[in-house]
Amino acid sequence: LVPVAYHDPEKGKLGYARSVRYGFFNEGGFVAMCKWYRAYAMKTGVLKTLREKMKTRPQLERIAGAPDFWGIDPTICLQIRRMGVRHAIVNGEWNAEQMERVKALGYLVSRYDNYEDMLEGDTAEFERGRIPQDVVKNADGSLMTAWVTWDKKTQFMKRCSVLYEGVARLQVPKELKIRPYNARFIDVTTACGLRECYDEVHPCTRREDRAARQKLARYIADELKLVLGGEHGRWWGVPYYDYWEGMQSGGFYSWPAGHVGINLPEKREDIGKDYLEFGIGEKRRVP
Repeated sequence: LVPVAYHDPEKGKLGYARSVRYGFFNEGGFVAMCKWYRAYAMKTGVLKTLREKMKTRPQLERIAGAPDFWGIDPTICLQIRRMGVRHAIVNGEWNAEQMERVKALGYLVSRYDNYEDMLEGDTAEFERGRIPQDVVKNADGSLMTAWVTWDKKTQFMKRCSVLYEGVARLQVPKELKIRPYNARFIDVTTACGLRECYDEVHPCTRREDRAARQKLARYIADELKLVLGGEHGRWWGVPYYDYWEGMQSGGFYSWPAGHVGINLPEKREDIGKDYLEFGIGEKRRVP
């Protein structure tokens, strides 16, 4: 692996002035690199700390040291609290009474959400949209596909980011009236690279794509005041996202996303040498 600098075109053209910034280090390792970049991020306004965000969303205090639970019964939360776990993120869909009990323990109650991968159907429903109208159109006129299920029978499509916020405004407020979440996890949106859409109704450049993704995050975090989680993480999401999952588990060594539950390893050797070395190996993995 070697470092390389390159610029993507903006719909086939240079588009705008480009620049490359380098920082060189002979000591300090990745910690020195992180501090250098943090100072740069502060100067450019990208950095927004949790303490700053807490001024408008005090429930963010609950994220400090919080383990992230998926698929547990909400009744177990009381037992977890008695064991001394003061903060936690608990993901699931339960009735309002159960959710309020979990929140009363000092926990964040969240759920999975996804505005990027979609199937044909009513846009008021989860992961549904209009195909081909809502799908990203490539430069050659083809439609952009998303992930395909393990059995290869169901092909998801990529919704254009210009439409994300509108779909969220249709779905989330209705749900919050029934289920009082104080957090939300949005999958995929900060895991994929920026892209262009050549559709005549909702065209966008990569810069406009980034702005649309930020608009969705701003709606969930700033307007609805929910603690916001996402996948993998991107620099442009820092002002809005409060935590990310999987930031250290991507790359060529990762298991195929979406298929993990079907093909779980039975013993350590089944995990694979690459994942043991790069995914969870303490010598190569950095925070």
